[in-house]
Amino acid sequence: MRAHPVVWSFRVCWLLLPFTAGEAISAAVDHRSTAVAVATAMLAWTLWAAVLVAALVPHHVTLTIVRVITPVAPLATATALTVGAPAELETSTLVLGAIGLAAAILATAAAWSGALADEYVNAASYGDERRFALRVPVAFKLGPVPAFWAVMMSGLIVGPILLAARSWIAGTVLLAAGLVVANVAIRSFHALSRRWLVFVPAGATLVDHLVLVDPVMFPLRRIARLAPALDGTTARDLTSGTSGLVLEIAFDAPVEIVARTARTEGETELVGTVLVSPVRPGAVVTEAARRRLPTGATT
Repeated sequence: MRAHPVVWSFRVCWLLLPFTAGEAISAAVDHRSTAVAVATAMLAWTLWAAVLVAALVPHHVTLTIVRVITPVAPLATATALTVGAPAELETSTLVLGAIGLAAAILATAAAWSGALADEYVNAASYGDERRFALRVPVAFKLGPVPAFWAVMMSGLIVGPILLAARSWIAGTVLLAAGLVVANVAIRSFHALSRRWLVFVPAGATLVDHLVLVDPVMFPLRRIARLAPALDGTTARDLTSGTSGLVLEIAFDAPVEIVARTARTEGETELVGTVLVSPVRPGAVVTEAARRRLPTGATT
């Protein structure tokens, strides 16, 4: 299957980084000790190679890799061009660094785009199956995700560099904190990459551990309408508090779900309509129409 233009844009931007941002980062550590320069280079190449492989092999596992590592690039480049750059940094290096910073920002935007998310989660589908990623809840974006990411990446990247600079206490504390947080954060981040709405010949399945104990199947014969939700809807909210356009799935008879009430507990409910929040609702409605599902709003 041909890759979406956003995916190709991400790949091109990422491929540019060693020749642009890499020059700025290298120049920023040239006046540091050999150990710091080597540690920085090893970390940079390792992270770049990991994302390159993930960029070429779409999968929900590599989606997590892309989302976690890519944001490091603009932060590292900006740091190299400001805090870490020597005063005599050559103009050509500054220009390349600016290009690299732009490429890193574009790559990060693409990494968190709906188009890339859909392509990655759908890569493992088979037959006449189509998966659509669900949005990350706002509460996660504004709280746990950036906080855990910052501690984890600071520890795993800055920690080794401080150790190479012989800042033993600070480096050890940061690295230990990064490893401890990573043990929890990586599993949590990956769980966010494994939430989707799946169309299959028999209907649609909602896979979302945040609101459901188990995935729930909506039989094709029961779906009376799949369309953007109207203001004032009383449908059962299964969006986990996301922002943006929400879709409403209505049934001709109540469907049973097991809604999560606690980490290991759930409660069975009968619902006539539900709200879901895919990252690309328009693409979901288009796919529903292709499968001859009713997609018009009620009158």
